[in-house]
Amino acid sequence: MPTADDPFAALGLPVGASEADIRAAYRRLSLKLHPDKARDVTPEVASARFHAIQTAYEALQDPVYRAKAASIAEAERKKNERRGAYDGNRKRMAEELEREEREGLKKRRDVKDREERLRRLKEEGKRLTEELLRSNASSSTPSTPDPKNAGGEASSEQVLEEREDEDGVEPALGPLDKTVKLRFPSHQQSLLMGSSASAASSEPLRTPLASAMSRRFGKIEAIRFLPPKASKRHPERIPNEATALVSFAGLEDAMKAVELGGQMNAANRNDEQTRILEDVHIGWATAGKGNDGEPPAARFRRSQRAREQAAPPRGANGQYARGESLPPSDGPKPEDAATYEANTLARLMSMS
Repeated sequence: MPTADDPFAALGLPVGASEADIRAAYRRLSLKLHPDKARDVTPEVASARFHAIQTAYEALQDPVYRAKAASIAEAERKKNERRGAYDGNRKRMAEELEREEREGLKKRRDVKDREERLRRLKEEGKRLTEELLRSNASSSTPSTPDPKNAGGEASSEQVLEEREDEDGVEPALGPLDKTVKLRFPSHQQSLLMGSSASAASSEPLRTPLASAMSRRFGKIEAIRFLPPKASKRHPERIPNEATALVSFAGLEDAMKAVELGGQMNAANRNDEQTRILEDVHIGWATAGKGNDGEPPAARFRRSQRAREQAAPPRGANGQYARGESLPPSDGPKPEDAATYEANTLARLMSMS
């Protein structure tokens, strides 16, 4: 018997329609879609369309086939529903997979960005160290005197500084003018860095050294521990000295640190938290052989204070010609490297 994929659908009927509904639908469609009356399509299409509804009607006249067709159509409907559910689950799983991939990509990017930031920080630290070393090397190299200045004529740099002092204009701060260099016995590095060297590298401002320096002298902005340098003659020996760079927030704090730390007086014996600075020598970051590295701005302030202290008072109020008097510096100038090494050796021998 001729059949169609879904005879109920061909007649526009729901699955399981009654015989009376089938006859009524066929009469309505046969009048509407008869080839002699069809004007919207070609005769071939009209004939095929009419043949389809006629075949479906004839097939559904058989009760057995009608029941079987209804069962097949119902099974197909359920199959389509399951397929739709599967498609929905697949779509949801695909969306979840895409979301996980996006999150994983974001995490990988975050890790990559963090590694890039660490790399840039390391390069910046290396660059600053190299600049400091070059500055030390240039400052430690004695300049060749000009024959024209052999009679004691001041250099252009000295003339400029003297003019700035006379005009009362403080020189601008350089990139390392608020930075000091700390030198201490290498066996104390773990004490100053704290329990974890990795923590000191990632968070140097939380180390015992940072706490003691800020408590003793003032707020610090950065601190960097430098690896001990091995001896060129005896590279197998453990270096006996380590260094660190500390940048203060203010120039006055850096000046105070150099003034006291240059005489090995960085520690306050009445303050337990600063006693770890007892064997720490402090000098300017740009200091070199024969050059204390004092920044022009610090030299200007020290000179201004000396002039204010030396100026005669104008009245009984105790004021000087250039403002109120400042407390004189009772500490001598920072000692040189040889004196520091001698004092450090004496301390080590006294402890042994």
